[in-house]
Amino acid sequence: FLDLIELKFEDQSAPILSVEISKALEYYGLNHKNIISCTTDNCQNMISVAEKLNLWRIPCIIHILNLVFETFITVCKTEIDPFLNLVGSLNKSTKYTIFVEQNKIKKIPSYVETRWTSMCKTILVYLETKDYVFEFCQSHKKDFPFHKSLDKIDLLKDLCMEYLRIVTFFEGDEFGASGFFLVYIDIIRDKLNELLSTKFQKAAEAANKKIDELKDNHYQFWNVIAPMALLLNPSVPYNLLLTKEEVNRAKSGILRRMKKYSGEKT
Repeated sequence: FLDLIELKFEDQSAPILSVEISKALEYYGLNHKNIISCTTDNCQNMISVAEKLNLWRIPCIIHILNLVFETFITVCKTEIDPFLNLVGSLNKSTKYTIFVEQNKIKKIPSYVETRWTSMCKTILVYLETKDYVFEFCQSHKKDFPFHKSLDKIDLLKDLCMEYLRIVTFFEGDEFGASGFFLVYIDIIRDKLNELLSTKFQKAAEAANKKIDELKDNHYQFWNVIAPMALLLNPSVPYNLLLTKEEVNRAKSGILRRMKKYSGEKT
């Protein structure tokens, strides 16, 4: 940890932030040339700061994944509304809490729409305990959506399990996490593609389109940093994810940087 800068002024534009960061580095006898790369969230102001400082910026991977899942849920909201209403009703019910404790089962958790792993947990716990939920609703004369409305939720199991696993991995701040990005985004695409022949077709198409959009927005990371990180990850078969041309380009990028650090001319 190097510094924590308190900003006492309203103007927090990229030029101003760049000056403040430069001052902080200078205090420790450093400058932007001492920084190999930086990671920020994906708002335009942070992107502009990195550009002003001429820094190699790695976007927040979890933010990218959240935007993909948010797009999926937003498009299929009407499809899963009966389920969301049921969850909201159960979470307000004291009788349901008592029922859960008596039967020693998991309680369906509430979710926060800005933290999409919580939505995954809600869906997965429901699928694990749905027979008990139906029993509770019947015994307490509580409205229960038609089975057809809830049967669709079963289709989301694989997507939710993979998304939860992947985000948890990146949240764990694993060493060399960027080397897994292309692998995991490919897995998410596979799970979305499995939904193309279901009621969630439009949502899956929209999420895939969002991935393409993010790939364009973060071209440097997606097409330069991530392939090099993948090649440097010995546990992943990079040839299944990259074309020969992409592999050669990534190798050249790695060698060029190695020469820079060894003092050799490129």
